[in-house]
Order: sequence, then structure tokens, then C-alpha cells
Amino acid sequence: MLKPEDYYYDQFPLHMAELIKNSKTVHEHGRTELSIPIDNFRIDKIKHIPVQEKTFFICSIIYTFLIDQVIYTHFKTDYGKFHSMTMYPKLELGITGVNLNPWILTKYFGVNEMQFGIFTNFFIQDVKDFFIKNNFQEATWKDVKNAMLQDNDMGADYFGKKFIELLKLQ
Repeated sequence: MLKPEDYYYDQFPLHMAELIKNSKTVHEHGRTELSIPIDNFRIDKIKHIPVQEKTFFICSIIYTFLIDQVIYTHFKTDYGKFHSMTMYPKLELGITGVNLNPWILTKYFGVNEMQFGIFTNFFIQDVKDFFIKNNFQEATWKDVKNAMLQDNDMGADYFGKKFIELLKLQ
């Protein structure tokens, strides 16, 4: 069985590169901010991803968008450093500059709940390790966790509520 960490660090970057390469609408805002319009997440646009890896792909992209939004919204002082380290993209409504709540992607695809739980536990630990390892001015793991727990967008949607339940256990 594919482990979430193997998918996230090995397959996900390849799947994202393929999605970006095949898109005519992925674009930059400024020199370092990549925006991916939501229409790039239609089934026909991600057919290069094996069926058994689609839930991990959707989780990877959702959490990538969400943690970027959390740091941007709640830790502006640290966002520049965070963004330069991660270069995470934004999920955009068309080519409008309007960011979307990434949980919307769970409505487009069938998300396997068991795989979602496994991936979410990996993601929470990975983010925890990241913020413990890297010294940010304000974004400590404790503060990032509290920001996620209090951010209404994190708990939006059925899967967002599941995420919050698992985060509370950490």
C-alpha cells in the first residue's frame, strides 16, 4: 500500500508538474506566486494520476493550498519566509485573483475516507515537524495549530470537519 509520505514527496511533485505543464491557464501573479484556476482540477485534466493515487493527490493539493492560506492570513510577518521555502501555489477562481477554499475540490472527486484519514494524519505530523524545525518569528507549531483550529475555512465542508477532529488529537 502506498504510504502518504512516499506519495507526497515522490509522486505529488511529478503529478503537479504534469498538471501545470498541460494547463493553458496556470499563471503567475508577480514573479513567485503561481495560481492554478479551479478548472484545472476536472477529471479530464488529472487523468495522468493513477486512480489509486487520486485521493492522495486531492489531499496533497488541498492541504498545500490551505496551509499557505493559513500562514498568509494569520502570520503575515512569516509569510515571506514560508512562501520562499515552499513556493506553494494558490487555487483561483478562473483568472480573477480570487482565491478559493480548497475543500471545494472534495466535491469534484470521490475522496476515499480511509485514505483521507491516513493522509491527514501524515500531513498534520509533517506540518508539525516543519514548524518545529524551522524558526519562524510568529508561526510556531502551537500557534499554527491554534490558527487552524480557529479558522472557519479549515473546518468548512465535511472533510474540513474531519480534519479539525484529527488536528485536535495532536
